[in-house]
Amino acid sequence: MRSEARARPLPKTPFPNKTLSASDNVGRWALGAGLACRPGIPKATGGQFIIRVEDTDRLRIVQDAEQRLFRDLKWAQLQWDEGPDVGGRMGHINKLDKYRPFADQLLESGQAYRCFCTAADLEKHKELAAAQNQTTQYPGTCRSISADESADRAAKGETHIIRFKGGSTFPFVDRVYGRYEKKEVEDDFILIKSDGFPTYHFANVIDDHLMEITHVIRGAFSFKFTKGNIKVNPQKLDSFQHKHAEHLFQNPDTNYAVLRESILAPTVEFVQTLDRSAKDPTQEIKSSSGAVFDRSQHADLVAQFVTEESAEAYLLAVFKANTTRYGHHTDVVIENPQLIWTVPTSAYDAGAASLSKAQVSDFAAALVAVESLLHPLAVTDPASPSQWTQKELQQAITAAIATLATQYPSPEAARDTVYAALRFASMGAADRASKPASLVFCLLGPEESLKRLGNAAKALARAGTPS
Repeated sequence: MRSEARARPLPKTPFPNKTLSASDNVGRWALGAGLACRPGIPKATGGQFIIRVEDTDRLRIVQDAEQRLFRDLKWAQLQWDEGPDVGGRMGHINKLDKYRPFADQLLESGQAYRCFCTAADLEKHKELAAAQNQTTQYPGTCRSISADESADRAAKGETHIIRFKGGSTFPFVDRVYGRYEKKEVEDDFILIKSDGFPTYHFANVIDDHLMEITHVIRGAFSFKFTKGNIKVNPQKLDSFQHKHAEHLFQNPDTNYAVLRESILAPTVEFVQTLDRSAKDPTQEIKSSSGAVFDRSQHADLVAQFVTEESAEAYLLAVFKANTTRYGHHTDVVIENPQLIWTVPTSAYDAGAASLSKAQVSDFAAALVAVESLLHPLAVTDPASPSQWTQKELQQAITAAIATLATQYPSPEAARDTVYAALRFASMGAADRASKPASLVFCLLGPEESLKRLGNAAKALARAGTPS
């Protein structure tokens, strides 16, 4: 059989992708699948062209993207055998009950486990791991919890997720590349999120199994398979398409105009708006993950925001150094306010008041040790490169820990105390998660960093003085 199509103007919107955000990828995949299933070919292969909506990422869903997807595919004169509009809705969200039995099966077989770690626990692990140049992958903290205890805690309503038990590599045969095996050991990735939704990676495989999908045509997402680095719709960067945004952060000169227009300038404007409007205590501002921004804990903007140009340069450095995946670029601001605003005296005093007498003494000694080693790094010499780098700062912090180690039961206890003291200095609270201290101080610069160490030490002195 022969199919003909007349030339038509290109659609004004790109094809939506599996997260229901704009991309050309779905268009290419759909064209490939549609051509493979043209009349005549299914008779020989038994193939069908099926559209399935991947909608597990609830934060990134664009409400009208599904309708745009169908409109654009119909513009391309593609017809499908099964889909949301043919034979009923086919999206993950409408069949959540189908995924739980598979998760339970993995739990029973010991190939998965419940994880009760909080977001703060995970961020603290990342902080310590990054400070010691170790992997920031989940360390398997909850692997040791017995099946009975895990089931009991879940039954009592304790918030948890379900993780796959990784720890090894899983080779497979690709029809294009042949046998493939990652060099890295697979981490304990998430299967079921805390809201009960499956992750895309879990739901997608189960749907393929239940729908008896025989072939999976996937993109080679690594840059090494992408010639010249593909260009993307700038509007997607607003919802943090991580790989492309990360590429722009690390290589800003490749397309600085797009980077500035899509991320840097809007983030500066967001910070300025937040600085003005958030002074109203009745206004609650949250990040995509639900973290609440508390304006009362912050004073003035850091000096890097004195001009728009310096603010954009500073935010680029923040984005470049960031290793956490956020739902939106403004989440970097909301969840790391210590990088954007200075710390008021009231926050230091409140934080010091929450410490025990022993902690006040330990923190004071830790800050003295660290500050004495940071001061030499702050000295500027026009003829030499700056010593205020994350590497040098981390070495100084490590040296401070070593000098205090004999005063504690173990090196780990000394390390934990120093890092807690540095969290107190950087944001006025020792019990909140933060980026590694070496990174925070490197970004803030010597003047602001040393000022915070001094202000924190003064607050500890006030707390240790009998009233």
